[in-house]
Formats: sequence, C-alpha cells, structure tokens
Amino acid sequence: MTLLKKIIITSLFSASLLEAACAPTLLGVQNQQISFDTLKNSILWQKKALSWESRFFPKKINKDNLKCSSESYLLLNTPQVVNKNILYSQKFYKLHAGWNYLHSHTNGVDVIKTFRGLKDIEFVYVYERFSKVWAGFSPVKEIQEKIFHTRILFLKKIEPNVGFYVYAKKPLKVKIVSPLMSKRCQKILQSNDYSDITDSGIDAGMVYNKIKNIGVQSRYLSHYRRGIYDDTRITLIYPKLTSAKSAEHKYGPAVPKSMIEYAKVYEGQKFYMYDYRVQKCYMGLFPSRKIPPFASLKEIK
Repeated sequence: MTLLKKIIITSLFSASLLEAACAPTLLGVQNQQISFDTLKNSILWQKKALSWESRFFPKKINKDNLKCSSESYLLLNTPQVVNKNILYSQKFYKLHAGWNYLHSHTNGVDVIKTFRGLKDIEFVYVYERFSKVWAGFSPVKEIQEKIFHTRILFLKKIEPNVGFYVYAKKPLKVKIVSPLMSKRCQKILQSNDYSDITDSGIDAGMVYNKIKNIGVQSRYLSHYRRGIYDDTRITLIYPKLTSAKSAEHKYGPAVPKSMIEYAKVYEGQKFYMYDYRVQKCYMGLFPSRKIPPFASLKEIK
C-alpha cells in the first residue's frame, strides 16, 4: 500500500470517527441512523463548557446545522421510542457512566426521593406515549431549572411496567425508593375480609377481579396536573363477596378520579381506595337505592 493510500484511508477513518463523535445520541431509539427529516418537536441538549443548554426544534431538524459536541443528545418525539419493560424487584440500580435504560420497580419508583441529592446523575427521563412528550428530572438544580423552561414535563413518579432512562457521569449504585401504599390501607387489605384490584391510567379500560363481579378503572392521565408527570394507579379494596351476576352497576367518584363497576351484591357495602398520585387512603359506600353516589370519597388517616 502506497503512502498516499494510507493517508487517504487514515483521513477517511478519522473523519468517520469525528462524525460519530459529533453526532448527538438519539435517546430512546435503537436505530441511531433514523432519518432526521421525519422528526418534529424534538429537543436537543448540548454540553458547552460545564453547562448544558437546550434547543427546541418544532419542525424537522437540519442535521448539517448541528454543531459538533462530544456530549449531546436528542429527545425524539416519535412512536419508535423504546419503552419495553420487565418488572424489577432488586433494591438498587447499578448504573454505568453514560446513558442507562432501566426497568421500573415492581412497586414503582419515586423519582425525586430516589435520585435527589445525587450530583453525578444529570438526567432522568420517561416518554409519555399518549401526549408524545418527555418527562424529566435532574438532581442538579441548575439543570432542573432549565428543564422547567422547556416543554418537558416535571417527572415525579414512575409506575411499574414502564422503562426509563438515566444519565450518570460515573458508575453508581442507587437505592430505590418506591411509592408504597399507606399503612392505613395496608392494614385493611391484610384482613381476610377484603381483596384488591389495581388499575393504571396508562392502560385503557377496566380491570376486573377473576369472577368479574367487580372492576375498577383509573381516570387519571400521567400528566393529570399540567406540566407534571405522576403516578396514575388506583387500588380498590373491596369486600370478598360472591355473586352469580357480573358487574352491572357503575359509580364514578371524582375523588379519587376513578370508575367502579360492581354487581348488586355489593350495594351498601363499605369499600376503600388508595390513590398513588396523592398517596392517600379513602373510604366509601357502594351506591344503592338508599345510598346516593357521593362525588368524593372520605379520606381516612
């Protein structure tokens, strides 16, 4: 091989490495060669000196106009974002330097309590498929302030069965804090007289018990409060009653925001409900001819 050929090959190789180093990470997609022409409402984060800066692209991105940066990434607004998840039951996350894709805990993750104070964690993200926006949190105050000034939702909690992304500056072991049911509702559930059903607002439709004589549906959205991404789970704690008839009556309390379907056998019976979004336990009565459907359940402490 001639010297000239070696120089050309070396130059092309160096140029390809430089281009790879300059290209931003496309967060959430496996195919890093995705066409930029199809992307809209994307957010670019670039590290300049010691500070992160963001830029919003409401229309398609011109890749040629992106400045070279060794640390940059794009939050893509696309159905291709990976959000597959398996339940995770360990007490800790073991993170490597850079981007980590994590599985939410079987009891969910309280993002703020889990990552607060960890200055070597810069970003925590989850993708909201229904409204097609990202929710994020940073333990670094300066970065969080910048997140507040973007279209990114403020991330508070992540439910089970949801995958999410964490950017760490170095390898870390992080203890998981989950949003657990209150002791008051737990005590009732431990009684042999009651059973429970849990539904998430992320999943459409009603969740029923095995014999389908009672069901519950959360009517929360993950962004129920404007600008905030939170837990949408509702747990219905109901008396163990058998019935030959399936659920036929409906009751939709406004607090907690839910819908219940129940068989006639439950009329007048006491039930309880736990709202993971506000972390409160409630008590109510199944409506009947004598008992009206109250708009709000009674909070119990």
